[in-house]
This record gives sequence, structure tokens and C-alpha cells, in this order.
Amino acid sequence: MEKWEDKVKNQVNQHPPDEISKRINHTLQQLPKRRHPYSKLYYSTVAASLAFLFTLAVSFFSPAVADTMRSVPIIGSVFDTVGNIGVQRGNDQGLTILLGEHVETEGHRITFTESLYDGAEIHIGYIIESLDPAVPIAHYPFPSDIDLTINGRWEGNYGMGGRGELLDNGNYAGTINISFRDEIPDHFLLGISPRHGNSWKVELPVELQGDNKFFLVNETMETEDLTIHYDKITFFNTSTEIAFRQITDIPTIDDEDPYMHLSFMVVDNEGRVLQPFGGGGGGSPQENKFVKSYKYNFEPLELVPDFITIKPYLKHITTEAPPVVRGKWEGKKLTLSQGEIGTITILNVVEEKETITVIYEVEGENLYEQSHALLVEDSSGNRYESDNRPPNRLDGTTNQYQAVFSSTPSIDELYFITFKQKAPIFLKEFELTIDFKQ
Repeated sequence: MEKWEDKVKNQVNQHPPDEISKRINHTLQQLPKRRHPYSKLYYSTVAASLAFLFTLAVSFFSPAVADTMRSVPIIGSVFDTVGNIGVQRGNDQGLTILLGEHVETEGHRITFTESLYDGAEIHIGYIIESLDPAVPIAHYPFPSDIDLTINGRWEGNYGMGGRGELLDNGNYAGTINISFRDEIPDHFLLGISPRHGNSWKVELPVELQGDNKFFLVNETMETEDLTIHYDKITFFNTSTEIAFRQITDIPTIDDEDPYMHLSFMVVDNEGRVLQPFGGGGGGSPQENKFVKSYKYNFEPLELVPDFITIKPYLKHITTEAPPVVRGKWEGKKLTLSQGEIGTITILNVVEEKETITVIYEVEGENLYEQSHALLVEDSSGNRYESDNRPPNRLDGTTNQYQAVFSSTPSIDELYFITFKQKAPIFLKEFELTIDFKQ
């Protein structure tokens, strides 16, 4: 074990040469605009596997690092480019370890750029060069079809997700987010290898950094067919984490679990609906009940709030396309109905050289989800998504957001599109307000 720890410490504590730091800073300024956001997904560790080949792996700290840097057209902070607001915050606070390992697979180079671990999820940044934009990222075996090790020991009990974007030059920048369900060391080498097939492996240094504060909750709420036990709230640098257990009846083969689509909204004492990042867990049958343990992550908070309120709710799941609501921008406030869930109001549109910036507010039952439902359309019906998805909530507000659109029509033929949605079904009997100032 000592040799593993020494190897990790040696890699983590080294500083990259000045040439590399300058190169990173230079390329950060030239990182292309983003395209085609890739939503966060969680992969099962028992998913079907497709073998692929990795070859050469080279570290920033090796003698060949200068040649490696010159051969990679984009290198820098993938976390700042495509990471969620929590990862960006952790990166800004200096919790990131620069990597630089690269491998070749199916004619594409993958460069692992950085790692971040603050006690919640482990985040790994990467760039895939020269992807075919016509082929969805989900069709490539990386990053879903991998096995992980910690200091050489195989780990199968984890959840893994990711997000990323296709860049203007055909490269793909993404993040892998890993949540181990068992206890892990504070610093270690994270091994990545194919689940089946060819023999290859890369090892990336990971070190626990940053502060966190946790509060035990130990509150149980129950009805006839559902029990939720709230265990703990932890405020990490990169996220706000809720740990809880869910106990339900074991569904029969013919019956669907009525709580399969149970979601959670978290609202702080200022009325801000925190952006959800995702989560996961698992469980097993126990005495005719199904007991599952979960951890859900939401956007981080700079300070521990006076209180937060957790609101469980059920989403309306439908395969039908939602009704479209359309309105033309006439230079003044424009309010569009979103159906039962609420309204969206365009407050201002600022046109610059190649972009328009839209300031808007939402009113209703689920402010975060409502803020997503905004597109731009031209007079011919061509639609455009915003460059920043999810949109940014404006500082100092609870319900105002900013979206930036590029390659849009002129402001004279600008239409806004939103969609009607049903209101969520809140489970009031499971709502919990936690006071942190007691």
C-alpha cells in the first residue's frame, strides 16, 4: 500500500513545467464555442460492453510532455468549458489536479485533462479529437464501457455519469462523474481499463481536497406504501448532497412501482430552487419491503443557509410531444404560458456581434425545469438552442435566468418558443424543512 501512496503523492504534488502552464493558459483563451450539449446520464456497471483499444499513455510529467502538448489541438480546463457549476466552482477554488494522460482508441485520441475530488463525486475531464458530428457520443464505447480500479483493486460498486459538448472544430470535451458507494481513500490512483477485450490501463491521480460541512438529519416520514428516512445533508465545495433511504412495497411483476419517477426539489432560505446534478443508489428486499439508499447532488452554496426545504414530487411521464407556445419579440416584455406549471417572461434581449443574450424570468411550480424550456425560432421555423444549457440563474435573484444564443436570426425576426407542461405532483406529507441555525 505504501508504494501506491508514495506514487500518488509524487504525482499529485508535482507542479507542471512553466511551458505547460503557459500552453494551458493560452489554449484556454482560444477554446472554441460549444455545440450540442450532452445531458448527464448514469451508466450501470453491468451495461453491455464493446471492446476498444487504448495504446500509448503519456503524462504531463514525462520527458515527452512538450511533444504531447503540441500534438493536442485543445488542452486546458475542460471543467470550465463543459463542467456543471459545481465543478467550475471547485476548479476556480484550485481543487483540480492537472493530468495530461492520453490514449488512442479506434483512430481517436482521448486526452485526460484534470481530476477533482472533494468528497462527493470524482470528476475527470477529457477531450476526444476529431469525432464524427453525425455519430452520437452514446454510440462510442468510451466513456460508458469501462472498469475502474482504486490503487489496483477492482471496484464494481459505483455509479458513473457524464456530460459534454461537441466543439466547433469537431473535438468533443466531456467529463466523467463517478460516485463510489463504498468508502475510498483520501488519495489514490484511479485506474481505467476496458471491461472486456484488449489489455490496457491508465492510472490517474486523485486526491481529496476542499472543505465540507455535514448535518445529521435523522427524520423519518411515512405513509401506508412509502417511507423516506432523511439521513444527512452535506455541503461540499462542488455540490449540496442529500443522503436518504426509501422504503416501498415490493412491486409484483404486473404492477409498476408508483414511485419509480420520484424526484426531489431543494429550495434554500432565499427561495432559490437549486439546480439538480443527479444521483443514484441501490438496495435490496428486506422483510417484504424494498429498501434503497440514495445520494442526490444539487448545486453548491457558498455559505450554509439558514434552512433548506426538500420537496419530493412525481413527474408526469408521457410520450406525447408537449404543446408549443410561440411569441414574436417586439422589443418589450413578452409573457408565454407554460400550461399548468407556470409562465415564462422575456424581459430583455441584447444583440451583439454574433450572439443574442436573453434575460427572462419564470413563475410557477418548478422554476428550474421551467427555465430549460426556452428556444429561439426564426420566421421560417428553424429553431436554435442556447449555448449555455442549463441556463444561468442571475445572481441576486430567485427566478431570473440568462441564456446566450449564437447563429440566431436577426432581432427583427426573432420568435421565442416554450412548451406547456403539467404541474408536478408534490408529496406534501414528505416535505421537510431543515434548520441549520439551531
